[in-house]
Amino acid sequence: KNNSYPNINVENVDNNYTNTVDENVVCHQYDTRIKCMSFNIIPKSTVDDKKEFFNNSKEVINIFNKEFDKDDNKTYIYDISKDINNTTNLVGYILKNKNNMFLYIRNNIFMISGYDYKKLGDYDIKSKTIRSYNESAWNLSAVNKNKVCSFSGFKECYDKDGNII
Repeated sequence: KNNSYPNINVENVDNNYTNTVDENVVCHQYDTRIKCMSFNIIPKSTVDDKKEFFNNSKEVINIFNKEFDKDDNKTYIYDISKDINNTTNLVGYILKNKNNMFLYIRNNIFMISGYDYKKLGDYDIKSKTIRSYNESAWNLSAVNKNKVCSFSGFKECYDKDGNII
């Protein structure tokens, strides 16, 4: 354990400390049995990255709406990587029935999870609909079609071909 910065808390952090923090300082604050990874592996987002995610998510929704051809009362889940002609880098699912259209869309930096596009309408690039990707949250809600179905509150969902999930 590195004692160079004893009793550091949010209230007393100053520029001197924050300007000297690097991987070594952070890694030595924790048990040395854990291998510390380089900060370089953490995805960094820019305004352009968020804009690209926003534009790609809109493209996926447009493609899905053009290709979705069901008009019965069933609840369908489409894998946006396999079930539609998606050429973006986004993955995930869209759940749709007569009353709902839930979005579960992500890349390695951003995600939209559980947003009912049909009820809530369009979203803006500045809205809180687009959040930072969080693997735990994604696994809780959208790790597969079964999870999307149950997380969205449905007991019975169907794939693109009409097979029960």
